[in-house]
Amino acid sequence: MKRLLSSTPPPKAHVRRFLHGQSLVEYALTLALIFILARGTLTTVFNTFVGIVDTVRVGFEAEGDPLLPDGSGTGGGTGGTGGGTGGTGGGGGGGGGGGGGATPTPTPSRNNRPPPPPTMTPMPNQASADPRLCYVPDLSGVPFDSARDILWAQYEGFNPDNLTKPNGTRSNMIIAAGSQSIPAGSMVDCNSTMSVTEQTGSCVVPNMIGETWTSALAKWQSAGFPDHLLQRGAGIDDETIVGSQSITQGSVVISCNQSVTLDVSTCTVPNFVGRTYPAQALIDWELADFDDANLSPAANSPASFVIGSQSLIANTQVSCQSQITVDPLPVCIVPQMVGRTVAESRTDWSGAGFSSEPTFSKNNPRAADYVRSQSEPAGKELDCDTGITLTEETRVVIINVVSPSVQPGAVVTRADSPNIRIRAEAYDSDSNGTNGTNVNKVSFTVTRPNGTQLSSGEEGARPYCAWGDAYSGGEGIPCYSWNNGAEWEVGTYTVTISSIKVYNTSTNQLNNSTLKYSFTVVP
Repeated sequence: MKRLLSSTPPPKAHVRRFLHGQSLVEYALTLALIFILARGTLTTVFNTFVGIVDTVRVGFEAEGDPLLPDGSGTGGGTGGTGGGTGGTGGGGGGGGGGGGGATPTPTPSRNNRPPPPPTMTPMPNQASADPRLCYVPDLSGVPFDSARDILWAQYEGFNPDNLTKPNGTRSNMIIAAGSQSIPAGSMVDCNSTMSVTEQTGSCVVPNMIGETWTSALAKWQSAGFPDHLLQRGAGIDDETIVGSQSITQGSVVISCNQSVTLDVSTCTVPNFVGRTYPAQALIDWELADFDDANLSPAANSPASFVIGSQSLIANTQVSCQSQITVDPLPVCIVPQMVGRTVAESRTDWSGAGFSSEPTFSKNNPRAADYVRSQSEPAGKELDCDTGITLTEETRVVIINVVSPSVQPGAVVTRADSPNIRIRAEAYDSDSNGTNGTNVNKVSFTVTRPNGTQLSSGEEGARPYCAWGDAYSGGEGIPCYSWNNGAEWEVGTYTVTISSIKVYNTSTNQLNNSTLKYSFTVVP
């Protein structure tokens, strides 16, 4: 009885063993559950579980637990096929089937360290990852440094150091077409290395002015330049006419590495209003760098005219290839009003198409007063809204220019100028119109274009002529020409004819009347 009681373990030892054994079992079962879920095959689950149990046993033995019976350990190893595994015995009995006589294998000490984790079994059919692939771009015609840093590295993900060029070549060399050691469009390992070579030779810049963008690009390509080096300026589309190019045609470019920009060149539209077409307008248009073929008159315009309007706004910037149309001013021809009454001159002026009213030297001229002079010569073409100033007088002597005299506003060639004569008739306004009635004398003054006096003289008898004495011949003697038929200088001459009337024969009071007009000598 005493021996039986003494062989029973103390309560504390039972508790310690219970706690110790339970913690290890929980640990083992938790790991087993994790591996069951992760691995998923029956054989693997069983082998893993057995490994866990063996590990737990080794832990117990390493700790030297005094509660384990002496001689415990693995029964004589693994039995034969028929015997199976020798039992894990509490006593020293042999394992089942033929394994009983084996000597237990000593377990190496782990110095009371926790048991190692179980070995992970690789997942079946798991292959190693493929290398990362990158797309090989087409670098032909691109400067090397841009191709390396942007297209090769930044856009496609290659190592910039893995794009190489021949030693001694420029960093901005143009990459030759077809020189890539890896064809464009290939998918290769992003760590691949590719070599390129420089484009050689030279290209000549073509003339692209006057071409559309599409045809200019075709010329550029035919000259051997890469497409991307031809740049569009602002406002250039496929059908825009090119007005300028940044590099002059005919320039030779080594390695064909030159960017050229095409633009719509702009010019400033001249102000043509008041200028004559074509003489002045063509000069203005060409000086503004426009093509003279693009300046044209409106339909049904005369061959030469003063411009009144234009199709493009003056002083604006437009393409130098622009076209413009000019229209003539509505023009009216100045009538001859010298010697006409105020009433008649008003009618003459409006009848010529002028929209303005004549201005007179007196605020309220009498309708019966006569026009002595006019500010614009007869026959001159003017804008129809132009005004004119008339000098009128109350005449007591009527003065008229009569044949063969040169008439007011006349235009005479220099070759015909020796035939110029000046003759007038004058008579009392109260008479029946007979030449010379109550007229004392008539004076003539002719002024040159520069303002100096050409001649001056008086006639006291008929015919009243600027040159020549008709005392002995009467009305039938023709007037003489100036200076015995010499040619006149080119320019506009002014003729002033004044008459002196014996206003009252009883008192011999005199009164003057004047007629003033002009004519022009041309080459």
